[in-house]
Amino acid sequence: MKLYIKCDSCDQKIYLSTQARHKSELPEKFKLSCPNNVCKKEHEYKREDVIAEPSNGTGAGGAVVGGLLGLVGGPLGLIIGAIIGGVIGASTDQSDSEAANKFNSGG
Repeated sequence: MKLYIKCDSCDQKIYLSTQARHKSELPEKFKLSCPNNVCKKEHEYKREDVIAEPSNGTGAGGAVVGGLLGLVGGPLGLIIGAIIGGVIGASTDQSDSEAANKFNSGG
């Protein structure tokens, strides 16, 4: 999952390089400068301002990677690899979405 805050001035998302599973793992207060070329303003934010969003897209990527790996086994391997990769990727997408929802609800 990706963590971000919205700039108080221009409302642009500012993605954080920090990884946290719970808001309590973040500093209570911190300052960030907006990367927007027009805004560039620095604001102080609280951990409660941080929002998580899922890093979706691994389902399709998993199917492609699985299919490519399955190519070694011929056409049947390609199909089986794509199915297995898609299932694993979809499971990862679901877990990531649940983690983001839990983070946002304060859990």
